[in-house]
Amino acid sequence: MPMLVRGRKVVSGLITGAAMLMSQQAFAEIAPNISFEALAKTYVQNHREEMAGSTALATAYANRFLCQEYQKSSSNEFALPKLVARAQEEIKALSVASAPLNARTYANFGSYDMAAGKFPFKPMDDKNNVFELTDDAIGNVGQLSPCAPRVTGWPRKFRIVIDNFDIVDGIPMAQEKAQALVESRAKLYVQDQRKLGVNYTLAFRDFSPVDDNYVSTVKASIVGVTLDDGTVPPGWGKGKPAAIVYTYDDAYLAGRKAEVDKRIADEEHERITGPIAFSKPNIIQWYNVFINNAPRTMADGTALRPMVVQTEFASHGNGEGVSVSALKPNSAFNNYIDGVGTVSTSIVNGEEFGRVINISPEVNAKLAKNIFNARARIIMTPVGGRLKTNQAPGQLYVHADKVIFDILDGGKVKEQFEVAAKSEPAPYTPPAEPAPTASSAPAAGTSASMRGSVDYFSR
Repeated sequence: MPMLVRGRKVVSGLITGAAMLMSQQAFAEIAPNISFEALAKTYVQNHREEMAGSTALATAYANRFLCQEYQKSSSNEFALPKLVARAQEEIKALSVASAPLNARTYANFGSYDMAAGKFPFKPMDDKNNVFELTDDAIGNVGQLSPCAPRVTGWPRKFRIVIDNFDIVDGIPMAQEKAQALVESRAKLYVQDQRKLGVNYTLAFRDFSPVDDNYVSTVKASIVGVTLDDGTVPPGWGKGKPAAIVYTYDDAYLAGRKAEVDKRIADEEHERITGPIAFSKPNIIQWYNVFINNAPRTMADGTALRPMVVQTEFASHGNGEGVSVSALKPNSAFNNYIDGVGTVSTSIVNGEEFGRVINISPEVNAKLAKNIFNARARIIMTPVGGRLKTNQAPGQLYVHADKVIFDILDGGKVKEQFEVAAKSEPAPYTPPAEPAPTASSAPAAGTSASMRGSVDYFSR
């Protein structure tokens, strides 16, 4: 029986009904015991103090769950406070009964591995482990009904992320049973002979606070899996009920848990300590470090760290090395950022790598062979900045710490090679600005610090 955990507090949660929109094609179908209403009440229960303590959020609760009375009272300054007070009491006493959240998809199993004693089977990965549940009071064209509040802090969509998506890795089965399974499906259409229904039982661990887009991210884990024959299961429409062909028992799930937990822990460690994306929010945050003396702290409280950018590269073969476009002289990444304008990110030490990066013939041969299935990534540390002027865009100067070449297999890194810079990141003094023209001269009273560069490292 799944439980919802927030901090050290364990809260039960009921998920019933049906309404689903998918952000990714994670699930071909969604089991009919999921509803926005029940998930929203569970969210309220997890954020009880905030919800009950805010008149606006308690009003939103009344709007959503006491809608008819709210419509009668919303314009009545005498009746509305009483209804809001009632909503606050309901929130304080809210206790959502516990029930599993089920979801279903389809996946194909591979040819039986005699040595391993199992069918290859990975029905979920990190590209299809997310789905979204939207308030069904919002119409198909995005229009709100009178029962769908638009209030900051109130959810209109839940983004459900399954963290242990790789808990299923194969279908372990004795050879005689495996043969029987394959033969039992011989009469199906060819495209269906390897397709099974995958039924997940999910447990919640946390609901994040609602973001600026009215979305709460829900962390969920797979706690049970069964496979059916791929036909329509009970309650999903007309037709023969699906027959269960395999159940992953507790021993199997427990055996996979250690490996999966390690992968989750490694990813969390990388998220907190590894390089951050070369994205507009991170670029502007680093830019403001140099221009506006902003702190080197990200929105999630972790330290602002070097950025990683993917770039083009060319392998020259025959042992001649590799060239990376972004490391060439005068190369820059230009980003237009609302409210700031264009910010040009320039690498200050590209010449250290040379026009052609010398790598071993073995590595070069692998990259040349996999040129369409490989990528180059630059890890770079910002070292200086210059304010945008009428004559030049804003500048963020970065030190290329290393170039990482990844050879991919099915979107996963199969092999990895690194080339490090010869120097360490150090404060960078930008070149002198062009002499201002009469039309671009700063207005009287503008301080020099607002016109020049700011060296973060000297503070």
